[in-house]
Order: sequence, then C-alpha cells, then structure tokens
Amino acid sequence: MASTKDEHVDLWRKAQTFEDLCELMARWIEGELKYQPCYCSESIDSETMPLRDTLAEYNRKGFLTMDSQPAEPLEHGCGKRAYVMGYACEDLAKRIASLERHTDLLVLISEPGDCGGNPTIWATVKGLQPTTIVGRIGFRGLDCFEKDCKEAAMLCLRRT
Repeated sequence: MASTKDEHVDLWRKAQTFEDLCELMARWIEGELKYQPCYCSESIDSETMPLRDTLAEYNRKGFLTMDSQPAEPLEHGCGKRAYVMGYACEDLAKRIASLERHTDLLVLISEPGDCGGNPTIWATVKGLQPTTIVGRIGFRGLDCFEKDCKEAAMLCLRRT
C-alpha cells in the first residue's frame, strides 16, 4: 500500500534531530517522499534532476540542502552559476569552507542565526542583468520548518 502525503508530513513532525531532517530531505530529493516543509511541490524541479543523487548524498553526510541550481554557460547574456545553499553543523561547515583554499569553489559561511551583513553572489543573469542572488540565509530560512517540525528538531537546526 502506497503511503500518503499526510504520512509524509507526519514523518517531518516526528523528526527529533538535525540528522533526521537531513535524511528526510534526502528521501524527498530522491522522490520517496511527496512532501517537505519548505517546498510547494511534491518533487524537485526538472533542472535539479541531474543533481538528485549528489544532493541526496550531501544531505546524508550532514548538509541540509535548501536551494540549488545547476550551471548554464553564459550565452547571449544569459547564464547560471551552479550553487547549493543549506545548513550544516560547525565541523562540517568548517570542512566545506576549507575547500575554498584548494578548489575554485566560492564558499560563504555564516554563524547560526547570522542574517546581518549578508554577502551575496549573483547566480543567474538574463540579458546581462543579474536576476538571482544567493548568500546567507540565517534563521529566516528556517521559518518554513516551524509549522511541521517539533521544537527538538528546530533547536538542532538553529544550532547549524
């Protein structure tokens, strides 16, 4: 018997830890769950399908992904920079930040709840005009979890 969307909502409500949230996000990305609190659709966007396995793996390794897009080369004034935004515990965040020293990645890290002085990067341009920016998401990005997640999970999430 197939599970229902209500049962999937219930899984989020039963989550107790940051790891629980990461596993649920991985399962939603893979298409096993038809609900996640911060997204209006039952599945990821079609442009994200090629990233599905990678994003699920990131979540299972402790990086709760919240937003991403694949790269598209700049052609005729339009293009996209690949990015992924999310939450991680301090140790993993430091390891991710260290990648910037050894790769061509650009990494922005913020302290838990830090929403001030947000550095941003233009991620999408159309007609040579920036249309999408990415950067720090802070606690504001957690609002969508509050209606479906218990306080224990929210406390864990706020520490990331």
